[in-house]
Amino acid sequence: MQSAVSLFGGMRLVQDDRYHMLGLDTILLSDFATLKRNMRVCDLGAGVGALSLLLAGREKTAVIDGLELSPGACALAEENIKLNGLSDRVFVHPADLRSEKLPLCAGAYDLIVTNPPYFARGSGRMPEGDRSLARSEEACPLSSLLKTARRLLKWGGYFSLVYRPERLCELIVSLSGQRIEPKRLRLVLKDARSAPSLVLLEGKVGASPGLKILPPLIIKMEAGGDSEEINRIYQREIPG
Repeated sequence: MQSAVSLFGGMRLVQDDRYHMLGLDTILLSDFATLKRNMRVCDLGAGVGALSLLLAGREKTAVIDGLELSPGACALAEENIKLNGLSDRVFVHPADLRSEKLPLCAGAYDLIVTNPPYFARGSGRMPEGDRSLARSEEACPLSSLLKTARRLLKWGGYFSLVYRPERLCELIVSLSGQRIEPKRLRLVLKDARSAPSLVLLEGKVGASPGLKILPPLIIKMEAGGDSEEINRIYQREIPG
């Protein structure tokens, strides 16, 4: 079943419950990633285009290519791009990122972003159909994802993702193995007393060692309601 949601800056996103739906993790990643003027960006596992649209709205000079394995999600991403008048600088390509023959140029990207599957193969019950592609590494192992990211990134390019904190050690080791040096780390907490539920991590190709650990991003305040930073990310106007 399809539904439409409003994004920042007046954009609209048409979703379908057969595919991965927009969530907090995608929105937080769109805010966290280092995005500068005239960057060429690649969204690995673009789904229906939510992250690509959010980044395009954040930086009007960015040119964004998305790779998506599911033909249905890819078609809906193309519709969302047209719906928001972004066909001149946001593109989606039907492709398997594990392929050696991708429709993108190696070493061409300043930034790669991804909200990848969080769960290793065989780890629990998965949803049926294309939604499983967004949850399980069956079609997108971490090793393949990082290998492709490294192939597409320029020297000095950035790689940003959102991931599960219990897999952080594996992620950092795998990044370093591709010469993507982890540079910024931020943990996401439901509230100040909770254990982290997500991790935002950014690496840079060929950078010297040195990881900056940012203050945690807290979603809810103890008194109730969203934190000031969540309100900023969602671009909400809070009465003074």
